[in-house]
Amino acid sequence: MSAADRLSLAFIGNPGHILVRRWVTFFARRGHEVAVLEGFGNGTSAELGEGIRVIRYDARGTIRLPFASALHARRVVRRILRDLDPDVVHAHTVRPYGWQAGLAGHHPYVVSTWGSDVLMPLPGWRARFWQRRTLSRADLVTAVSPYMRDAAIRDGARADRV
Repeated sequence: MSAADRLSLAFIGNPGHILVRRWVTFFARRGHEVAVLEGFGNGTSAELGEGIRVIRYDARGTIRLPFASALHARRVVRRILRDLDPDVVHAHTVRPYGWQAGLAGHHPYVVSTWGSDVLMPLPGWRARFWQRRTLSRADLVTAVSPYMRDAAIRDGARADRV
């Protein structure tokens, strides 16, 4: 792959989850620069493979209140993305990783829905607000079925971007 064709990709998600592993491995094997950001202590300590960086950060901060944690995550993820300067940010699941990608403000950003993040009822108005904000501002939303596509649109995704 030529340097001009090589992309810098930042994934935000649980590096231990099989779907995240498959996505990042797919792109790394094709010569793209891949980083996985994880802020909740999830995942694995094992290496993901050659060419894949795992960047761990504290998404919650020291003040464990929703608004304070959101501001902390926004600041930390923005800093990491500024340093990486990726061509695309791809969050795996709307919450919490898509919320963080949306708050960071980097574009283009993609959100992949996996099911429960768009199919299960949301716990309160704050969650509904962040869900709608995240999906409506995403440059692309992926869904694995028409049912999940419809749920993402119901929750705020633009139909022309799903």
